[in-house]
Amino acid sequence: MSLRTKQVYQECVRETGVTGVIGMTVQKVDAAQTTRNRLGTEIVAEYDPSLLNTRSKRELVAQVKSEKFPAGTGFEGVHRLFLDDRKRSPEDRYVHDYHYIPHENEPDSFIIITFVPSLMRLIHKVKTFEGDFTFKRLILLYEWEMVIWYPTLQRTLTIGRFYTNRQTEANYQILFDRLQIQIETLTGYPIRFKRLVPDGNIHFMMTDMEVAQIIGCSKSIMKQNDPAFSKITTVDPHRFAPEVIRVCYVHSIRAVKDFEKYVNLGKITKNDFRKLLDFPSLLMNRKSLEDFDLFVCQLKVDEITAWWSHKYSSKDGYLLKCICKGLSPIPAADLYNTINDTNRGESQHAWTARQTGTGLSPVEGIISARRLDEQVAREVAIELKSGVRKNRNNDSTNRNTRAMGRKDAAARKAEASNQRAEIQDQIDALKAGHRESLQHQKELETRLDAVQGSKAKSKQKLGLDRAQSSSSGCVKSRKDKQTVSASPAPPSCPAPIDMPSQDMSEPGVQDVLGDTVLPGLFSAEIPSGFYNLPHTSSSSSFASDFEPFIGDINSETGFHSDFGEYPPSDSYYGSDYLSEGYISDSMGTQSYLESTADVNSTVSESVPGSESVSATVGVGNLSDNEFLAMLEANSGFDGNLGEFNVDGLPFVNNGYIDPLFNIPSPLSSPDRYDQRLPAPSPAPPPVPVAVEMEMGPENSRKRRRTADDLAHDAAEVCDWTRARRKTNRSMGISGIGDERDTV
Repeated sequence: MSLRTKQVYQECVRETGVTGVIGMTVQKVDAAQTTRNRLGTEIVAEYDPSLLNTRSKRELVAQVKSEKFPAGTGFEGVHRLFLDDRKRSPEDRYVHDYHYIPHENEPDSFIIITFVPSLMRLIHKVKTFEGDFTFKRLILLYEWEMVIWYPTLQRTLTIGRFYTNRQTEANYQILFDRLQIQIETLTGYPIRFKRLVPDGNIHFMMTDMEVAQIIGCSKSIMKQNDPAFSKITTVDPHRFAPEVIRVCYVHSIRAVKDFEKYVNLGKITKNDFRKLLDFPSLLMNRKSLEDFDLFVCQLKVDEITAWWSHKYSSKDGYLLKCICKGLSPIPAADLYNTINDTNRGESQHAWTARQTGTGLSPVEGIISARRLDEQVAREVAIELKSGVRKNRNNDSTNRNTRAMGRKDAAARKAEASNQRAEIQDQIDALKAGHRESLQHQKELETRLDAVQGSKAKSKQKLGLDRAQSSSSGCVKSRKDKQTVSASPAPPSCPAPIDMPSQDMSEPGVQDVLGDTVLPGLFSAEIPSGFYNLPHTSSSSSFASDFEPFIGDINSETGFHSDFGEYPPSDSYYGSDYLSEGYISDSMGTQSYLESTADVNSTVSESVPGSESVSATVGVGNLSDNEFLAMLEANSGFDGNLGEFNVDGLPFVNNGYIDPLFNIPSPLSSPDRYDQRLPAPSPAPPPVPVAVEMEMGPENSRKRRRTADDLAHDAAEVCDWTRARRKTNRSMGISGIGDERDTV
């Protein structure tokens, strides 16, 4: 970079901004309009490509600053400012104190006190003041800004700025001690607290949650205490702090707002979170304190417990006394007529940063703040002399009106938010109930599938060969041609059954439904009262009364005759009728329908109040399908051998003669007692109709549904209804299938 270019750029640095080189950076110089005007270009690199190098430009800016501040811009430069101000009169000074504290094993400490005297005198005309640190404006130093609300001008003012590089109790105590000395030197008396001295005007000091700041200031303020007046005799700074210090409400709940994440995680409820937020107003006495402590412990959230322990376990609970109005020893009148937060101080931080910039060196920060504070002091003097307000809408009336408007808006928003939360809670509850209902429905469907699967397995075991229909009513069948009846008989006239040819030359064989019983077949008379046996019958009574009959049935036919529904503990054979019907696989016996031998059974029953009834069914070498079809056609029996009524009604009326089919049965019809089953009346021979039924969607063709298809569909509906009814009754609920419909 040429010498001419360096000189031109340094002139640009000196001309940039209204504060000269204070706070000047390469970015500010390059973007300044004065730089464009001097160079005659939009960007500095167009003047000289060497100005693209940022490091070189930064060195040029530093050289200009060193010319302005020979002692530098660090702590030595601040000390030079202090020495220069000592040469001025007290009313013209700004840097009033520079205190250096050496440390052996730690960095040295610095305490710098700056203020405009005319502004600091206002501390004796207000009720409270705020003290809060800001960290953005300066590097190497922390700035403690002292802020008041001056009611005469209805204006927030920063009356002092104090700097330190360490935040310890000792540093805070020294800072406040030296501040008191400077104020007393300037005004004739230090800061006076109403609780401590007779003529005090300060009700309390408002600060943030910095514990070192609270204790350090408490140690300093405690030196002014007049026990004869205040009746405060403690010398413990922790117990003394609540007497003169209050903690900002906003700072106190700032950590609580982070606990909202546990609401989303489901660890606490929304009501719990609201209660945590409202703790400053909830804690009014020892009882409420203990209740809140129990409430926090019951939440069992480590972060919340640690937060509460920091407040609750503090010495004598001084932090809670500084936060909660109900626990504070400060008089209620002084509390409720003053501020409750440090929002004014926070707003002053932002305002100062906008006026002076951020990231400044100590010297630049102090000089820029001096210019700003002296400007404010001149404005205050003009306002007091002329009566013209800087902000005429900032008086108490306007502020209260706006405050009430904000509160009303906040209340409306809170009400709307609560309504939305309640509605959302209801929606969530309904969704949760819906999910539980779906889960419960899935469990029931699984149980229903298990029951239907058991029944289908039983039917498959019986060798039943029924056509399966789809939801559209189409019946799947084999590809080969089948012969179906084109003229089925109506329900009142059972259709004839094609019986297989039998060798009628065998002795004893006369007719399927004749009087002669095939040789070797079993006939048993059912004992009186067997069907009326209560469900709670004990196994001993069951065995003693009906053991011979049951033994004969089992030995001759392999048929398990546990007709009733008995608990496994009381059942003679220990089988569950609902799951297997009364053909038990668990006993290892051979089913009546599975018997390969020719079976013909004659069953007689003695019905209370009626004459004896005997029904004979001849089976011969019939297949299972043919046997069931014949039994249906002649007796109304639907093939479900295990269909009983669970409420204990007699077997004949509600047993394996199913009212769903609405077909008169010889076993339940009073006018047909003592009658043998007649042979079926002859019917005209069916007209064979050859129907081509092929599997597969590519060769499927529409065909006319036959009566057999309709009967099969009705049977499936009945099977589903009975299964659903059993499931509902076993669960003690009512619903679909709970009532017997007539098909």
